Formats: sequence, C-alpha cells, structure tokens
Amino acid sequence: MSTNPSVPGCSALLGVLLVACVGVAGCGGKSSVPPPKTYPVTGRVVVPGGGPPAGARIQFEPEDARLMAGGKIEADGSFSLTLLFDGRKLPGATEGPHRATLITPLNADRSGGERIVLEQTYTVEPKDNDFTITMTE
Repeated sequence: MSTNPSVPGCSALLGVLLVACVGVAGCGGKSSVPPPKTYPVTGRVVVPGGGPPAGARIQFEPEDARLMAGGKIEADGSFSLTLLFDGRKLPGATEGPHRATLITPLNADRSGGERIVLEQTYTVEPKDNDFTITMTE
C-alpha cells in the first residue's frame, strides 16, 4: 500500500501549471528582433551669445521616424546620443539622414519643454560621427 496519498486531479493540475509557466517564461523574455546597427554620434550645440539651456536635450529622428536617438546637452554644449531599444541603451544612432530637435528643459512651474526642430539634416554614417549644430538667434 502506498504511503503517499494523492489528491484526485492533482497530477493534471500540476501539468497545466507547468505548461503555463513554461509558456510564460518563453514569451516573457526580450524581443527576438535583433537590435539595430548603431554608429557613435557625438557633437556640440553652439548658441550665439551663450550656451544651451542647462538640462536641454537633443533628439535625432530618422526619416522613417521609428528609432529615435537622443541625449542630454551638457553645460559646454557637448552631447552623445543613445538609442533605447527593447529596454537597452545602444550607443549612437542608426545610419542615414536624421532631423535634429532641441528640447528645452521644463521649469519648476512645468512651463518650457519647447521643441525646436532644426532645418538642417544630419546624416549618420557607418563610422564615428561628430556634428557641430549652430543655433540661430
């Protein structure tokens, strides 16, 4: 006689739970889409008569508008771009022409955050890229 009592249906329930756990674990990971190829992008924003506002950001948006890269503009005007993909920060931006946008920081009263779309197009090439962006007054 068995000393291990069993509950009717317990084996079936454990089987269903096991399949559910495996299914969730298999689908809950990172995307199976490979990350895009990015190339380093650094630069400097030059503002006649002074530097960019502290805490301003820059964004590079490619023509297909799918994989935008961005970065913080430092007090000296320098920046370095990263691209957020599947929860990971990739250095740089994707290859091709990009439109640049400067975003001013929010003030304490939540004003600001102005988006200034620049007219010039910046082309990211498969190499280290360094851009000087001169703002007009």
